[in-house]
This record gives sequence, structure tokens and C-alpha cells, in this order.
Amino acid sequence: MRQMEGFRIAITGTPATGKTTVAQLLADSTILTVRDLATEHGCVDNSESDEQLTIIDVDRLSDILKNLWATPSDSNVFIEGHLSHHLPVDAIAVLRCRPTVLEARMSSRGWPDGKIRDNFEWELMGGPWSEISDNKLPIIEIDSTIAGPDQIADEIRGWIDSGFEPPNQNRIDWMIEQHN
Repeated sequence: MRQMEGFRIAITGTPATGKTTVAQLLADSTILTVRDLATEHGCVDNSESDEQLTIIDVDRLSDILKNLWATPSDSNVFIEGHLSHHLPVDAIAVLRCRPTVLEARMSSRGWPDGKIRDNFEWELMGGPWSEISDNKLPIIEIDSTIAGPDQIADEIRGWIDSGFEPPNQNRIDWMIEQHN
């Protein structure tokens, strides 16, 4: 990986895995959200009547940011959101959570059953990994099922401090776990 003064790192994962909380703990750096970036650059489709649904043209947003972010960042920037791995970043932190725990988190927040089911299935099937598996960027995967936000933020900081050394870990596979 190139030597940088600053970096852009995506904090991605299925909704309710802890991305926002972890990003807030990394507040010594700039934090951007995919939603705010999309709004700022006119990449939000407001034609849907569902107020809880925000449709983001992530391909258009990525193209816009590629031009704006053509030079390396001079400061640390975290981009938080479940679509952040689609943006032109230097590294990706994927937060994962056991689907049954994720389901309980979403239910306690009053999420609709359909949204809970969709996100449960997305996490069970690997979440963002299905979209970034061919990516050449440094990636770390962290299980937020038991690890608290402080521990996760510390793990991300340690990974960054190591120069994005690949962690010695096995990929999380909830499907295998379901069958054991």
C-alpha cells in the first residue's frame, strides 16, 4: 500500500452492526456519511414516497468522488455507511454481526419485519463481501456480535497504525456456523 499522510477508509457492514457508533469513536478524524456525501453531490433520488428509504446513486457518487479525491487525502477521513465500500477509498473495515443478534438489535429499534428479514439474510450470506471480494484494497473484518464499539475502534486504529497489515483471521461465515 502506498505511503500516505492521511487516508480514506470505509466503515461498512449490514445495518445495525455498529458502524455509526464506531465512527463516532474515531472522531479524532474526519467522519463523512454516504448519505451526506450523496446529498451534497446530488446523488439522492427523492422520488420515492417512503420517507425511511433513501435511494442513492452510488455509481454516480463514486464517479464524482473519484474526481474530487484524485489526490491522496492530507488528513484521515472515515466514510461510514453500508454502501461506503463502493466509494474510492484506501481501505475497508467491514463490521459483521451474528444474524440472530443483528435481528434482535433491529427488532429492539422497531424496524419493520421485512427490513429485518432482508438485512438478516444479507448478513447471513456475507453482506458487503459479496460486493468487494475482488477488491485489491486492504480489508479488515471485525465481528461486532460480542466486541464492544471501543474494542472495535481500537482494532481499526491498530490496523491503520500497522500500515494496514492484513490481519491474521479467518473470514466470518455464518452459513457454515448455521450448519454446525
